Amino acid sequence: MKRVLVYILASVMVFSIAGCGSSSDETASAGTEISAEAAESQMEESLQTGSVEASAEMEGEQAEESEAAEGEAPEGEAAEDGEAEGESQTSAESGEESGETVEVVESQTGEEPYQEEGETGETGEEGTEPVNDGKLVVAASSTLRTIMDEQFIPQFNEKYPDIAVEMVYDSSENLQNQIESGAAYDLIFLGGKKYMAALQEEGMVIEGSVHALMTNELAFVVPRDSRLGIITVADLEKAGSVAIGDPIYLPVGEYTIDTLKEQELWEGVKEKEVYLATSVEELLGMLIDGTADCGFVYQNDAVLEAEKIHIVEGFAPTTYRLGILTSTGRQETATEFIDFMSSDEVLAQLVANGFTLPES
Repeated sequence: MKRVLVYILASVMVFSIAGCGSSSDETASAGTEISAEAAESQMEESLQTGSVEASAEMEGEQAEESEAAEGEAPEGEAAEDGEAEGESQTSAESGEESGETVEVVESQTGEEPYQEEGETGETGEEGTEPVNDGKLVVAASSTLRTIMDEQFIPQFNEKYPDIAVEMVYDSSENLQNQIESGAAYDLIFLGGKKYMAALQEEGMVIEGSVHALMTNELAFVVPRDSRLGIITVADLEKAGSVAIGDPIYLPVGEYTIDTLKEQELWEGVKEKEVYLATSVEELLGMLIDGTADCGFVYQNDAVLEAEKIHIVEGFAPTTYRLGILTSTGRQETATEFIDFMSSDEVLAQLVANGFTLPES
């Protein structure tokens, strides 16, 4: 009985325990479900809250960034404005410097043409300003060196002591080239018509200033004691040797060769023994001492040694012309020189020295 009671009691206890466990499980299950729902709800709320907070945080960060940006922008703008102002100031300073440079350049550019025009006016053909400096530069054919240096320049200096004359000697052709290249001469004294004519055609000689002063002839001469019987140029065949000026050094040499070619005598002369002299003195010396049987010199040079050489024949005259260059600023002084050279006193001396006067 006791066993039955015990059994019954044990069964009751088992059922009680089972009932309790079942309700506990249900309670646990319900609790779990509640917890899940609560968790889900909490999660949603949390997510929503998190989103809001995140949004808030993001908005806060954006606001902070915006505030920072707004806070920096004024400084940046100020810096940029400062740089812009600095650049503007630099540009202004640079512009001022640039403006000063432009002004200088314009000023210089404006002055240069004026200076050039002034220089052109002083040396040009027209509008040449007078120069009264007591100087005169005369370019003359080298064949005139002796008579000009020894006679006429000293006489001119005596008459015009305040005028210093500078003589430049060269061949007529070379002097023409020098003048065409801008040589600073006042007067030109040339032998041969073509050289002066060329300068006149180029407008480099003042119109009406050219004077044909004297004529010189090429003289065929022999030693004073010659026994060859040479009485004309045609007697050249009797001579074994001929003396002429070297055309490289003496204009008379060039003129001699050109004249002999024109008269068809050069081929006969070349067959003989030809002596080339580098100076008039050497040329005359060969004829005086008999080194050469005959020779060709300008007549005015031969006249100076008339006691030692004999003038067989004069031919092929050349006229010397004196003119004032348009480039001179000393036209008044140059005119005085021409008046002196064309005076009766000088012309008489020219004739006495073997020159002839050109026909008027």
